Amino acid sequence: MGLELGKKIRQLRKFSGMTQEQLAEKLHVSRQALSKWENDTSLPDLESVIKISRLFQISLEELLLEEKHVEENRIQETKNTEESLPAWRR
Repeated sequence: MGLELGKKIRQLRKFSGMTQEQLAEKLHVSRQALSKWENDTSLPDLESVIKISRLFQISLEELLLEEKHVEENRIQETKNTEESLPAWRR
């Protein structure tokens, strides 16, 4: 499997310059809970996943799926959009 959810959360947090304590406070969880998520020893609940998505302005799809799957979904969406266009607009 590609990048795990915990590693993505850690990367997003570090990129934003936040400590575990700061991010945990924003998500209304303990620093220990956040640490467990980042180390992939436990998973955040759905509400926390949504908060993370909104906080870092990243789609749930990008947060939860591997890069490969996100790209495959985008390609399929593009194909579906193109197929729904009239022939003269393709």
